[in-house]
Amino acid sequence: MYSDIDLATALAASPLPFTGPPSLAAIRAAIADELGRFGIDHAIATVGYAYGDHPDDAAVRSSTAGLLVRLYGPSALMPTTQPTAPSREKASR
Repeated sequence: MYSDIDLATALAASPLPFTGPPSLAAIRAAIADELGRFGIDHAIATVGYAYGDHPDDAAVRSSTAGLLVRLYGPSALMPTTQPTAPSREKASR
């Protein structure tokens, strides 16, 4: 189970363009793909790198991702499949 912050981070790290309002299906697919293929740790690192490289763009993207997660709600965006990438829980075992 991911938090709303995890979902927003995964969305911000995804390649989904925010040039126009993305559909619920596109947002759900972007989050599921990012978390399923790479995991939350990769998403956190990607967003962190973006803040170091282009802080203004990263702030807008992260803010937009957070707004979209709050708009649709975490339950509507939660991935339904288990990730294939290692998670923080698996790594700590």
